[in-house]
Amino acid sequence: MNQIYPLVSIFEKAVCQYNIIAFITFLLISVIWYYVFVKIVSIKYKAINNGLTTYQTKSNYKLQSLKVTSTFMALHRKEIKRFFSSYLYVLNFGMGAVLLLIMSITCFIFGVDKVQQIVGMPNIKPIMINFVPFVMSGMLAMTCTTAVSLSLEGKNLWILKTAPIEAATIYRSKMSVNATILLPISLLSSLFMSLCLKPTIMPAMWMFVTPLAYVAFTCVWGIFINLKMPNFEWESEVTVIKQSMASVIGILGGMLFGFIPMVIIFILPGVDRNLIMGVITLAVIGFTSFLYIKVCGTKLP
Repeated sequence: MNQIYPLVSIFEKAVCQYNIIAFITFLLISVIWYYVFVKIVSIKYKAINNGLTTYQTKSNYKLQSLKVTSTFMALHRKEIKRFFSSYLYVLNFGMGAVLLLIMSITCFIFGVDKVQQIVGMPNIKPIMINFVPFVMSGMLAMTCTTAVSLSLEGKNLWILKTAPIEAATIYRSKMSVNATILLPISLLSSLFMSLCLKPTIMPAMWMFVTPLAYVAFTCVWGIFINLKMPNFEWESEVTVIKQSMASVIGILGGMLFGFIPMVIIFILPGVDRNLIMGVITLAVIGFTSFLYIKVCGTKLP
Protein backbone atom coordinates (compact mmCIF):
# COMPACT_ATOMS: atom_id res chain seq x y z
CA MET A 1 0.00 0.00 0.00
CA ASN A 2 2.94 2.34 0.74
CA GLN A 3 4.13 1.88 -2.83
CA ILE A 4 0.75 2.91 -4.20
CA TYR A 5 0.13 5.76 -1.77
CA PRO A 6 3.24 6.69 0.27
CA LEU A 7 1.30 8.89 2.70
CA VAL A 8 -0.34 5.78 4.17
CA SER A 9 2.65 5.15 6.46
CA ILE A 10 2.53 8.74 7.75
CA PHE A 11 -1.23 8.49 8.28
CA GLU A 12 -0.78 5.16 10.10
CA LYS A 13 1.79 6.67 12.51
CA ALA A 14 -0.47 9.65 13.14
CA VAL A 15 -3.62 7.60 13.85
CA CYS A 16 -2.32 4.35 15.31
CA GLN A 17 0.76 5.59 17.19
CA TYR A 18 -0.61 9.04 18.08
CA ASN A 19 2.46 10.68 16.53
CA ILE A 20 1.72 14.40 16.44
CA ILE A 21 4.60 15.16 14.07
CA ALA A 22 3.35 12.56 11.59
CA PHE A 23 -0.16 14.03 11.85
CA ILE A 24 1.07 17.57 11.17
CA THR A 25 3.22 16.31 8.29
CA PHE A 26 0.27 14.44 6.74
CA LEU A 27 -1.95 17.49 7.14
CA LEU A 28 0.57 19.89 5.60
CA ILE A 29 1.28 17.62 2.63
CA SER A 30 -2.44 17.17 1.96
CA VAL A 31 -3.15 20.91 2.16
CA ILE A 32 -0.18 21.78 -0.05
CA TRP A 33 -1.15 19.22 -2.70
CA TYR A 34 -4.75 20.46 -2.64
CA TYR A 35 -3.56 24.06 -3.02
CA VAL A 36 -1.33 23.11 -5.97
CA PHE A 37 -4.22 21.20 -7.59
CA VAL A 38 -6.58 24.17 -7.23
CA LYS A 39 -4.04 26.58 -8.69
CA ILE A 40 -3.39 24.35 -11.69
CA VAL A 41 -7.08 23.76 -12.37
CA SER A 42 -7.94 27.45 -11.94
CA ILE A 43 -5.69 28.31 -14.86
CA LYS A 44 -7.87 26.32 -17.27
CA TYR A 45 -11.09 26.35 -15.24
CA LYS A 46 -13.00 28.62 -17.60
CA ALA A 47 -12.09 26.54 -20.64
CA ILE A 48 -12.99 23.30 -18.86
CA ASN A 49 -16.31 24.70 -17.64
CA ASN A 50 -17.24 26.00 -21.08
CA GLY A 51 -16.37 22.65 -22.60
CA LEU A 52 -18.64 20.79 -20.20
CA THR A 53 -21.61 23.16 -20.23
CA THR A 54 -21.79 24.31 -23.84
CA TYR A 55 -22.28 22.56 -27.13
CA GLN A 56 -21.70 23.33 -30.75
CA THR A 57 -24.28 23.40 -33.48
CA LYS A 58 -23.73 22.43 -37.03
CA SER A 59 -23.39 25.27 -39.47
CA ASN A 60 -25.26 23.38 -42.17
CA TYR A 61 -28.57 23.28 -40.27
CA LYS A 62 -31.58 23.41 -42.55
CA LEU A 63 -35.04 24.43 -41.46
CA GLN A 64 -37.49 21.65 -42.22
CA SER A 65 -41.15 21.11 -41.58
CA LEU A 66 -42.03 20.28 -37.99
CA LYS A 67 -44.41 17.50 -37.10
CA VAL A 68 -47.52 18.68 -35.32
CA THR A 69 -49.55 16.20 -33.30
CA SER A 70 -53.26 16.69 -32.88
CA THR A 71 -54.81 17.04 -29.46
CA PHE A 72 -56.59 13.74 -29.93
CA MET A 73 -53.37 11.84 -30.71
CA ALA A 74 -51.59 13.43 -27.76
CA LEU A 75 -54.37 12.32 -25.44
CA HIS A 76 -54.41 8.89 -27.07
CA ARG A 77 -50.69 8.37 -26.43
CA LYS A 78 -51.12 9.57 -22.87
CA GLU A 79 -53.89 7.04 -22.27
CA ILE A 80 -51.91 4.19 -23.83
CA LYS A 81 -48.95 4.93 -21.57
CA ARG A 82 -51.28 5.17 -18.58
CA PHE A 83 -52.76 1.75 -19.30
CA PHE A 84 -49.50 -0.13 -19.79
CA SER A 85 -47.73 1.63 -16.92
CA SER A 86 -50.08 0.04 -14.37
CA TYR A 87 -49.89 -3.73 -13.98
CA LEU A 88 -53.15 -3.65 -12.01
CA TYR A 89 -54.87 -1.90 -14.89
CA VAL A 90 -53.56 -4.42 -17.40
CA LEU A 91 -54.31 -7.49 -15.27
CA ASN A 92 -57.79 -6.42 -14.22
CA PHE A 93 -58.99 -5.26 -17.62
CA GLY A 94 -56.79 -7.11 -20.09
CA MET A 95 -57.25 -10.74 -19.11
CA GLY A 96 -60.56 -11.27 -20.92
CA ALA A 97 -59.12 -10.36 -24.29
CA VAL A 98 -55.92 -12.32 -23.65
CA LEU A 99 -57.86 -15.43 -22.64
CA LEU A 100 -60.00 -15.12 -25.76
CA LEU A 101 -56.94 -15.00 -27.98
CA ILE A 102 -55.43 -18.01 -26.21
CA MET A 103 -58.70 -19.92 -26.53
CA SER A 104 -59.05 -19.18 -30.24
CA ILE A 105 -55.43 -20.12 -30.98
CA THR A 106 -55.86 -23.34 -29.00
CA CYS A 107 -59.00 -24.25 -30.95
CA PHE A 108 -57.20 -23.52 -34.21
CA ILE A 109 -54.19 -25.66 -33.29
CA PHE A 110 -56.09 -28.67 -31.95
CA GLY A 111 -59.10 -28.49 -34.26
CA VAL A 112 -62.78 -28.97 -33.61
CA ASP A 113 -62.47 -32.76 -33.33
CA LYS A 114 -60.10 -32.46 -30.39
CA VAL A 115 -62.43 -29.92 -28.79
CA GLN A 116 -65.27 -32.44 -29.11
CA GLN A 117 -63.17 -35.06 -27.33
CA ILE A 118 -62.21 -32.68 -24.53
CA VAL A 119 -65.77 -31.44 -23.97
CA GLY A 120 -67.25 -34.89 -24.44
CA MET A 121 -70.02 -33.68 -26.75
CA PRO A 122 -70.39 -35.19 -30.21
CA ASN A 123 -71.34 -32.94 -33.11
CA ILE A 124 -70.40 -29.80 -31.19
CA LYS A 125 -69.43 -27.85 -34.30
CA PRO A 126 -72.94 -26.44 -35.11
CA ILE A 127 -73.36 -25.40 -31.48
CA MET A 128 -70.02 -23.63 -31.48
CA ILE A 129 -70.82 -21.83 -34.73
CA ASN A 130 -74.02 -20.47 -33.16
CA PHE A 131 -72.59 -19.48 -29.80
CA VAL A 132 -68.94 -18.59 -30.44
CA PRO A 133 -69.64 -15.03 -31.72
CA PHE A 134 -71.32 -14.17 -28.43
CA VAL A 135 -68.79 -16.01 -26.29
CA MET A 136 -66.12 -13.95 -28.00
CA SER A 137 -68.16 -10.79 -27.50
CA GLY A 138 -68.64 -11.46 -23.80
CA MET A 139 -64.93 -12.07 -23.27
CA LEU A 140 -64.01 -8.94 -25.21
CA ALA A 141 -66.45 -6.94 -23.08
CA MET A 142 -64.40 -7.88 -20.01
CA THR A 143 -61.65 -5.59 -21.31
CA CYS A 144 -63.55 -2.40 -20.59
CA THR A 145 -60.68 -0.01 -19.84
CA THR A 146 -62.92 3.03 -20.23
CA ALA A 147 -64.92 2.04 -17.14
CA VAL A 148 -62.25 3.59 -14.91
CA SER A 149 -60.23 5.75 -17.30
CA LEU A 150 -61.90 8.98 -16.18
CA SER A 151 -61.65 8.14 -12.50
CA LEU A 152 -57.94 7.44 -12.87
CA GLU A 153 -57.42 11.10 -13.71
CA GLY A 154 -58.01 11.62 -10.01
CA LYS A 155 -57.14 15.05 -8.68
CA ASN A 156 -55.48 15.92 -11.99
CA LEU A 157 -58.86 16.18 -13.70
CA TRP A 158 -58.70 19.96 -13.31
CA ILE A 159 -55.90 20.00 -15.90
CA LEU A 160 -58.24 18.55 -18.52
CA LYS A 161 -61.03 20.85 -17.41
CA THR A 162 -58.93 23.99 -17.77
CA ALA A 163 -57.32 22.91 -21.05
CA PRO A 164 -58.96 24.16 -24.26
CA ILE A 165 -60.11 20.66 -25.15
CA GLU A 166 -63.66 19.55 -25.77
CA ALA A 167 -64.99 16.91 -23.41
CA ALA A 168 -65.97 14.77 -26.40
CA THR A 169 -62.34 14.72 -27.58
CA ILE A 170 -61.23 13.47 -24.17
CA TYR A 171 -63.89 10.75 -24.21
CA ARG A 172 -62.94 9.71 -27.74
CA SER A 173 -59.27 9.43 -26.82
CA LYS A 174 -60.12 7.09 -23.96
CA MET A 175 -62.45 5.04 -26.14
CA SER A 176 -59.82 4.84 -28.86
CA VAL A 177 -57.35 3.25 -26.43
CA ASN A 178 -59.90 0.59 -25.54
CA ALA A 179 -60.51 0.00 -29.24
CA THR A 180 -56.77 -0.13 -29.97
CA ILE A 181 -56.44 -2.98 -27.48
CA LEU A 182 -59.54 -4.90 -28.54
CA LEU A 183 -59.67 -4.56 -32.32
CA PRO A 184 -56.56 -6.64 -33.17
CA ILE A 185 -57.52 -9.34 -30.68
CA SER A 186 -61.09 -9.42 -31.97
CA LEU A 187 -60.00 -9.80 -35.59
CA LEU A 188 -57.33 -12.40 -34.83
CA SER A 189 -59.67 -14.43 -32.63
CA SER A 190 -62.39 -14.34 -35.28
CA LEU A 191 -59.89 -15.47 -37.89
CA PHE A 192 -58.62 -18.38 -35.81
CA MET A 193 -62.12 -19.52 -34.86
CA SER A 194 -63.26 -19.30 -38.49
CA LEU A 195 -60.32 -21.40 -39.61
CA CYS A 196 -61.07 -23.89 -36.86
CA LEU A 197 -64.83 -24.22 -37.41
CA LYS A 198 -64.90 -23.56 -41.17
CA PRO A 199 -68.44 -22.12 -41.17
CA THR A 200 -70.38 -21.06 -44.25
CA ILE A 201 -70.31 -17.45 -45.47
CA MET A 202 -73.03 -15.95 -43.27
CA PRO A 203 -71.97 -17.53 -39.94
CA ALA A 204 -68.37 -16.61 -40.77
CA MET A 205 -69.44 -13.02 -41.34
CA TRP A 206 -71.21 -12.86 -37.96
CA MET A 207 -68.11 -14.33 -36.36
CA PHE A 208 -66.31 -11.13 -37.39
CA VAL A 209 -69.06 -8.49 -37.35
CA THR A 210 -70.74 -9.31 -34.04
CA PRO A 211 -67.56 -9.15 -31.90
CA LEU A 212 -66.59 -5.90 -33.63
CA ALA A 213 -69.98 -4.44 -32.73
CA TYR A 214 -69.36 -5.44 -29.13
CA VAL A 215 -65.92 -3.85 -29.22
CA ALA A 216 -67.54 -0.53 -30.09
CA PHE A 217 -70.18 -1.08 -27.43
CA THR A 218 -67.57 -1.90 -24.76
CA CYS A 219 -65.62 1.29 -25.45
CA VAL A 220 -68.68 3.52 -25.16
CA TRP A 221 -70.32 1.56 -22.34
CA GLY A 222 -67.31 2.02 -20.09
CA ILE A 223 -67.23 5.81 -20.49
CA PHE A 224 -70.99 5.97 -19.95
CA ILE A 225 -70.71 4.04 -16.67
CA ASN A 226 -67.69 6.02 -15.49
CA LEU A 227 -69.53 9.29 -16.09
CA LYS A 228 -72.39 7.98 -13.97
CA MET A 229 -70.12 6.65 -11.22
CA PRO A 230 -66.91 8.70 -11.10
CA ASN A 231 -64.45 8.51 -8.24
CA PHE A 232 -61.73 11.14 -8.23
CA GLU A 233 -60.98 11.22 -4.49
CA TRP A 234 -58.78 8.14 -4.22
CA GLU A 235 -55.43 7.56 -2.60
CA SER A 236 -54.54 4.31 -4.38
CA GLU A 237 -55.45 3.23 -7.91
CA VAL A 238 -56.48 -0.14 -6.44
CA THR A 239 -59.60 1.59 -5.13
CA VAL A 240 -60.63 2.60 -8.64
CA ILE A 241 -59.47 -0.41 -10.63
CA LYS A 242 -60.54 -3.27 -8.37
CA GLN A 243 -63.06 -1.90 -5.89
CA SER A 244 -65.15 0.75 -7.64
CA MET A 245 -68.71 0.13 -8.81
CA ALA A 246 -67.83 1.55 -12.22
CA SER A 247 -65.21 -1.18 -12.64
CA VAL A 248 -67.58 -3.96 -11.60
CA ILE A 249 -70.53 -2.77 -13.68
CA GLY A 250 -68.30 -1.95 -16.64
CA ILE A 251 -66.94 -5.50 -16.79
CA LEU A 252 -69.97 -7.52 -15.68
CA GLY A 253 -72.44 -5.37 -17.59
CA GLY A 254 -70.57 -5.86 -20.83
CA MET A 255 -70.32 -9.61 -20.22
CA LEU A 256 -74.05 -9.75 -19.52
CA PHE A 257 -74.85 -8.02 -22.80
CA GLY A 258 -72.61 -10.57 -24.48
CA PHE A 259 -74.17 -13.66 -22.94
CA ILE A 260 -77.87 -12.70 -23.00
CA PRO A 261 -78.08 -13.38 -26.77
CA MET A 262 -76.90 -16.93 -26.09
CA VAL A 263 -79.98 -17.44 -23.93
CA ILE A 264 -82.17 -16.01 -26.71
CA ILE A 265 -80.68 -18.43 -29.23
CA PHE A 266 -81.18 -21.30 -26.79
CA ILE A 267 -84.87 -20.56 -26.13
CA LEU A 268 -85.65 -19.91 -29.82
CA PRO A 269 -84.34 -23.05 -31.51
CA GLY A 270 -86.72 -22.80 -34.45
CA VAL A 271 -85.77 -19.27 -35.50
CA ASP A 272 -83.17 -18.78 -38.21
CA ARG A 273 -79.77 -18.22 -36.59
CA ASN A 274 -78.66 -15.64 -39.13
CA LEU A 275 -81.80 -13.62 -38.44
CA ILE A 276 -81.15 -13.67 -34.70
CA MET A 277 -77.50 -12.76 -35.23
CA GLY A 278 -78.45 -9.87 -37.49
CA VAL A 279 -81.12 -8.48 -35.18
CA ILE A 280 -78.91 -8.69 -32.09
CA THR A 281 -75.90 -7.17 -33.86
CA LEU A 282 -77.99 -4.29 -35.21
CA ALA A 283 -79.50 -3.77 -31.75
CA VAL A 284 -76.01 -3.57 -30.25
CA ILE A 285 -74.91 -1.09 -32.91
CA GLY A 286 -78.03 1.02 -32.37
CA PHE A 287 -77.65 1.03 -28.59
CA THR A 288 -73.96 1.88 -28.94
CA SER A 289 -74.79 4.82 -31.20
CA PHE A 290 -77.33 6.09 -28.68
CA LEU A 291 -74.82 5.86 -25.82
CA TYR A 292 -72.11 7.50 -27.94
CA ILE A 293 -74.28 10.53 -28.71
CA LYS A 294 -75.25 10.78 -25.04
CA VAL A 295 -71.64 10.49 -23.84
CA CYS A 296 -70.25 13.05 -26.30
CA GLY A 297 -72.88 15.53 -25.18
CA THR A 298 -71.92 15.19 -21.51
CA LYS A 299 -69.60 17.64 -19.78
CA LEU A 300 -66.67 16.52 -17.68
CA PRO A 301 -67.80 15.76 -14.12
